Amino acid sequence: MEGQPLSIIEAMATGNAVVSTRVGGVVDIIEDEVNGYLVEPSNVSQLAEAIETLITDKAALDRIKENNVSHSIKYGDELFNDNIKSLFESLLST
Repeated sequence: MEGQPLSIIEAMATGNAVVSTRVGGVVDIIEDEVNGYLVEPSNVSQLAEAIETLITDKAALDRIKENNVSHSIKYGDELFNDNIKSLFESLLST
């Protein structure tokens, strides 16, 4: 879970579509056109195209939203375990 933005996992868990750049741990969470859209950093035309697709293609939006909810479930236990581990590590280091 290191380097994976919690905001993306939270958005997925609530059934929101995600458009993000191909950076860091995001590429481990989002599979392009399956559970979101990945665009190259600073590529405004790709970003606009992904957003336009979500606005105009209801079937794609619905598919991505459904995939996000089921995909985000796997992060629940893993995220909880990482948070508990971090808590114990911080307590032990003081």
